[in-house]
Amino acid sequence: YPSRNYKNQLEELNEYMRVRCLPPDLRTRLRNYFVSLYPNRRIFEESAVLSRFSRALNQEIHTARCEQLFANMPLFSDKDASGKDAEPALLSAICSLLVPETAMPTEWLTEQGHVCNRVCFIEKGVVEVLVDDAVMAEMGDGTYIGEISCLGDVLGLREESGFATASVRALDYCYLHVIGRSDFRWLTINFPAAFGA
Repeated sequence: YPSRNYKNQLEELNEYMRVRCLPPDLRTRLRNYFVSLYPNRRIFEESAVLSRFSRALNQEIHTARCEQLFANMPLFSDKDASGKDAEPALLSAICSLLVPETAMPTEWLTEQGHVCNRVCFIEKGVVEVLVDDAVMAEMGDGTYIGEISCLGDVLGLREESGFATASVRALDYCYLHVIGRSDFRWLTINFPAAFGA
């Protein structure tokens, strides 16, 4: 069934684009995005699959899905002063809050001065950071963006609170894990050591 779901959803996408008379370049980008989401051409209704298992098993599944991210992310893999790895409770809490997302090349993840109400953890891919249209840096696997806009007022940066301080554009396909502002702030309050608070 998963391969049939893929074919059906691709046909539905093509029909939607035809009926809505979308321009050819947008159609190509949408198809490329769809294909990048499902490289093995299988689509599962994840919520239906997960609903069959207990809460504890669901938590294990969420944690397993985040293992690569945790391995690449110093925030979650570094040892603290006592030599301990990141708190298991933190890892458990964050993996249940993260939402996977894919960004295509040239797609804007944030735009300077615009509202930014999420933090994006980059599992795989490269982005460029621009301030006033000047490229300031490239960031990749194991980095994150959006924390300043989500915590600006907490950090004493009232002007930046809720607004992106830089523009960030994907340079290639980026596989992200995204967490909303309120959930990210909850994590920083409940796990202050992990976030340097």
